[in-house]
Amino acid sequence: MKKNLQVMAFMSWDNEEWVKNKEKSNIRAIALCDTNGYFYEAINCLRDGSMGEKDKNGVYERHWYGDYIDCYGDESESLRPATKEEIDLYLRYVPIEDAVGENFCDHCKVKIVDMCFTTPCFGYVVVEYYVPLWQRIKNFFRSKRLPF
Repeated sequence: MKKNLQVMAFMSWDNEEWVKNKEKSNIRAIALCDTNGYFYEAINCLRDGSMGEKDKNGVYERHWYGDYIDCYGDESESLRPATKEEIDLYLRYVPIEDAVGENFCDHCKVKIVDMCFTTPCFGYVVVEYYVPLWQRIKNFFRSKRLPF
């Protein structure tokens, strides 16, 4: 049986933030991303002005869901693999099941095959997406047009 495996990497990029004194500063967004730059959940991803308050760790209350890294066009300039410290921070706020999209797949299941968060400059998760047998049978019968 062919497996649908995907490697996802922890990535980090700059977001411009307007601080109270009206000066720009950079804050790092962190997410577990697929090879196209898609993420299911990111922290400190500033896409609008209602992100809530920052906590003692510098993480905003609101997380950003289901988007691509490259939104405004300049994220790729500062894009890099997340550091071990950034991965640890991310995993304090986002359960690994949410990071790999387990709760976002309607008709498929997600199985974590391998993961490594301890390397100093690259963290990854290997996931397998699959459709359970009962769902494949249901899809088969739905695709058949019965005459009655």
